[in-house]
Amino acid sequence: NRELPGRHVIVLSGQSGYQPGHGAHLATTPTLALELAQTLAPGQPVMVAGGAQVYLQFLAQAQVMHLTEIAADIPGATFFPAFSAAEWTATDQEPHPSNQPPYTHRTYQRL
Repeated sequence: NRELPGRHVIVLSGQSGYQPGHGAHLATTPTLALELAQTLAPGQPVMVAGGAQVYLQFLAQAQVMHLTEIAADIPGATFFPAFSAAEWTATDQEPHPSNQPPYTHRTYQRL
């Protein structure tokens, strides 16, 4: 674990006795994580990074998504949860076609 300059890191974990790394804060529920984020940085956007379960827990509350979409079939067991395209619009994209594999950063705004 390492500190991210200028950012507060809140680890969401229900694991008993878990202690986050240097400079990170612990929240045991998504609600507590959001409350802690607003306490640490009032009025600032909250960025969620995680695994599939963490994303799923916050998706209903999200107003903006910053996704990296990779143009390849990559084996794995963890993926971003499905979301309804009817509820979102892409507002920005930054393609990287020469990268291997090619990918695009997209920003989605909830309608």
